[in-house]
Amino acid sequence: MRDLQKKAKDAYKVGGTELYISTIILGAIPLASSLLISVPSPDEWPKCSDAEELAEHLASQEAADGEVSVVALEAAGKAVRQRRKEAPDPAAQMGNTLPTTTLTYYVPIPLTSHWLLLNFSTPMEPLADQMVALFDTVAGTLHWG
Repeated sequence: MRDLQKKAKDAYKVGGTELYISTIILGAIPLASSLLISVPSPDEWPKCSDAEELAEHLASQEAADGEVSVVALEAAGKAVRQRRKEAPDPAAQMGNTLPTTTLTYYVPIPLTSHWLLLNFSTPMEPLADQMVALFDTVAGTLHWG
């Protein structure tokens, strides 16, 4: 529990505003996943004015096993979608020994220079594509009120 609290505090320090953790079990299968919502300060962010520019920046830094694209969210507008797979790091991931799939949406916040980040993650490698489809659906519900 202390590891989880430390991770939440670390996320808060870099703009994390909300953290959701799924503990759903379907049959005998745990559907472990998380969603961290954050708004990093402009100083911690590359000077990119739109989704295309940010996508180019991220793609230039992307590892071979990652994907970066510009997508349209129905109600929120253009966003950058980045999917990547990370090797397990049990010390940093509270004992996890499975690869982690991460899907991040970078969405420009209207009338500001800030970006909203939706950072989804799951260690469920055998179900990664299905979990990513779920994450895409959740991101697609974003709208500006």
